[in-house]
Amino acid sequence: RVLAVTFSKKAAMEMNGRLVALGCTDLRVGTFHSLALQICREERPELKAWEIDDKDRYRYVVKDAVGYKFMDWKSADITHLLNYITRCKAAGALPDSAQALEIATGEYKRRGGAIRDPRLCADAYIASEIIRRERQLLTFDDMLIEAWLLLASDEAVRVRWASRWDHVLQDESQDENFVQHELASLIARDHRNYMIVGDVAQSIYGFRGADPSAMLKFEGEWNARVIGMSRNYRSADSIVALANKSLAAMP
Repeated sequence: RVLAVTFSKKAAMEMNGRLVALGCTDLRVGTFHSLALQICREERPELKAWEIDDKDRYRYVVKDAVGYKFMDWKSADITHLLNYITRCKAAGALPDSAQALEIATGEYKRRGGAIRDPRLCADAYIASEIIRRERQLLTFDDMLIEAWLLLASDEAVRVRWASRWDHVLQDESQDENFVQHELASLIARDHRNYMIVGDVAQSIYGFRGADPSAMLKFEGEWNARVIGMSRNYRSADSIVALANKSLAAMP
């Protein structure tokens, strides 16, 4: 009755392999996305017919959204819009929400003239989601969003899933986004047996919406005991010393 989540399929497969070697076959080990997809398909059977976007088809959805049939936004930067929408979904900012416009405005301040008008970005998000649902396409971000909304909006559904496990273990916590943290928290809320492993200093996925702030607040929110793991098994002292010397020399 342990739920263990990590961030890559490769890591999950390795963990499962080790557990099988130890004779432990009942644990639920996987990625956040595999857990979210399981929740979506069990709670909303109609989503089983939807196509999983494992070939970046959403890019064409965004292209169509800004095309002449919809927005006719000829100068739109598709890559930037994709990154913007990913940031929105990672933060739980739904289309047509004030938060989505706020994120677009923040991007405008950060990137200047590259965006031109934050409202255009927010409108592109709305149009893209309308098209995506018409085409019954489920991106990896949408798996998380749909599962989070299901658990957050229906207490009976949340309790049903939370009752499956007595412990939640989360690896690489510094790479989680808001929706992933909320999903794990909703499952762990009743028993409060929630353990995370991570290192804030190794958070490098901010551009994909990772937010280590929840990890920094974890001790207070969950009345958790913090165990420091300060010994470096990966890098020898000489490597660490050289890295620190290089960092100190940077302007």
